[in-house]
Amino acid sequence: MDNVLKIYAKGSVRSVRVTSGVYAVLLTYKDREKMISGRNFDTTMNELELFAVLEGLKMLTKSGKTKSLTIITESRYVEQGINKHIKVWSQNGWESAKGLDIKNKELWQEIWEDYLRINPMIKAKIGTHSKVKELITYERKSAELSGIDV
Repeated sequence: MDNVLKIYAKGSVRSVRVTSGVYAVLLTYKDREKMISGRNFDTTMNELELFAVLEGLKMLTKSGKTKSLTIITESRYVEQGINKHIKVWSQNGWESAKGLDIKNKELWQEIWEDYLRINPMIKAKIGTHSKVKELITYERKSAELSGIDV
């Protein structure tokens, strides 16, 4: 039994030419688990990865605060953004060191709002969970049966 609150988040596109994809989220705490998955259209891989994290954060109760939260992702973009950049971006008006808007600004702002709401010590690390991979596979097959290219 693990006493750490974890969000396993993953986005997936079949290829760079496809502008739609699937995401899956697994929230674990002690012996409890919650899972969700879905599809997004007109999106990029990085947007899907961020969206999966957001969906995981939304699964936490609005009144519930936690001391720590670990987000596990296969995305170096998400891991680096959470661990190294998000606080600085928020202080710099969501601009890069070059003074340009950061990519996926709105999604990062939503993640930051949830960070402030939950007030945890959020950290991200690279990894995955077999159930998240299964959800991605399920969502992709479901889309294909519906005639949707993801």
